[in-house]
Amino acid sequence: MKELSIGKNDIGQRLDRFVSKSVPLLPASLLQKYIRLKRIKVNGKRAERDMRLCEGDLVQLYINDEFFDTPKQENAYLTVSAPKLNIVYEDENILLVDKKPGQAVHPYDGSEYGKTLIDHIQAYLYAKREWRPREENSFTPALCNRIDRNTGGIVIAAKTAEALRVLNQKIKDREIDKRYLCIVHGTPKPAQGTLEGYLFKDAVKNRVYVTSAPQKGAKTCATRYKVLQSKNGLSLVVERGNRVFPKSNKSSDVIKTLSNALLKNGVEVRLNTVVESVKKTGDTFIVATSNGDIECDAVVVATGGVSYPLTGSTGDGYKFAKSFSHDIVRPKASLCPIRVAEQNIAKELEGLSLKNVDVSVIKDGKKIVGEFGEMIFTAFGVSGPTILSISANINKIDLNNTKISIDLKPALTYEELDKRVLSDFKLFSNKEFKNALSDLLPKKLIPVIVRISGIKEDTKVNVISAENRKNLVHLLKNFDFSVKSLAPIEEAVVTSGGVNVKEINPKTFESKKVQNLYFIGEVVDVDAYTGGFNLQIAWSSAVAAARALSR
Repeated sequence: MKELSIGKNDIGQRLDRFVSKSVPLLPASLLQKYIRLKRIKVNGKRAERDMRLCEGDLVQLYINDEFFDTPKQENAYLTVSAPKLNIVYEDENILLVDKKPGQAVHPYDGSEYGKTLIDHIQAYLYAKREWRPREENSFTPALCNRIDRNTGGIVIAAKTAEALRVLNQKIKDREIDKRYLCIVHGTPKPAQGTLEGYLFKDAVKNRVYVTSAPQKGAKTCATRYKVLQSKNGLSLVVERGNRVFPKSNKSSDVIKTLSNALLKNGVEVRLNTVVESVKKTGDTFIVATSNGDIECDAVVVATGGVSYPLTGSTGDGYKFAKSFSHDIVRPKASLCPIRVAEQNIAKELEGLSLKNVDVSVIKDGKKIVGEFGEMIFTAFGVSGPTILSISANINKIDLNNTKISIDLKPALTYEELDKRVLSDFKLFSNKEFKNALSDLLPKKLIPVIVRISGIKEDTKVNVISAENRKNLVHLLKNFDFSVKSLAPIEEAVVTSGGVNVKEINPKTFESKKVQNLYFIGEVVDVDAYTGGFNLQIAWSSAVAAARALSR
């Protein structure tokens, strides 16, 4: 316990502002909690945060000693009240974080105080009570690899000394690869090689420069590189999960690139022309259109599925395939939202996004698929990246007796979450249940969880039984919804189903029934997860067909 006496220069200050100045390492969120918990008193009695102090008042502070230390960089985590981390993986030993460009991993000067990646990681682990500095003799959570401020990518953090030792050794032994994906202007020549140069650090400006000529104090460096892709001026980026997007995030740039390629190669494009039928007489195909017939030696059907019919995907390709006696696997929605039976709850939560959650599908009591990541509630159910991927796994099964189970706290075991809930209940011991979950759940989700939990909302948390608390923990780990159906195929990102792949040559995508007739892209019964993979199917099947036609 520390006791501070109010002098002449402190008269008239509010209690909370006086404490924040006297104990700068104490986060504002904790300051308010400690006042409520009577861990901050005035003259031995409970005080309100806006109480005005008088000369001679004694302020008693029942808080941890580390908050009284002179601010040091090693204590910077204490200034982070709300850690901001994009966690891609976590277990009891390590934490994988996707660092965004612009954030330093370690401090370089005083301006980085409380802003670095390691500050936020330590604050996160401290808040979870996985790291207790006062109980450690020397170890603090540390990073196993570093990347520059303006580089984005995966950083490995060790939670334990043993994990740090093992990972550092594996990196040293090159058992863990470190690779950088760069976007550059122009195309390096040759397409694969080694760049050699010198690194020179300007200590005054705290910057490192790359030079081609040696100079005093410089270190030699060598970078092996390989050009992965360069074509038509379209820059691509690869995001988490190997998802590929144009650097501009504009689909119009992809269309522009393809259109330019068509013009460059002299391809005739006929707009506002409806294909009515495709027939073959001898070795010649006759394509009947709204603007007359077209005779050709080969036909490539690239009409897509039936998703998003406003874009022209009206299923005509299936009609053309059937006319040549091809079997069509019944089209179904894929990569689509899922509708749930508890529509009233979904509607109440509409617009709420959840990050870093585990979503599982349970069929007849057995887990059949699961995804980790982001999701969002809609007026009719759930959507978002995890849900879209899950829909691709369940669109061919009977959805009766099927439920979606959401683990809201996947990083914590049942026991760890129970301890966390118990800790929060102690912190808010005099509050009603409905007001004691603010540190645990998004505001919009709290009323729903309170209602489903069966605990009366006005119950004081200090009288909630251990059994009720464990039921709450089970609910947080198993927030369940009954699957009603997938969204209509018109709302699907892609179509599952189409021309039976057994009737198509997998190397050329040529029909096994009709020579020089090809089916590519979504019209074929092939679909994949979200993230550009379905477009990749379209590009790859098109290249296969084009190469076959050019021979």
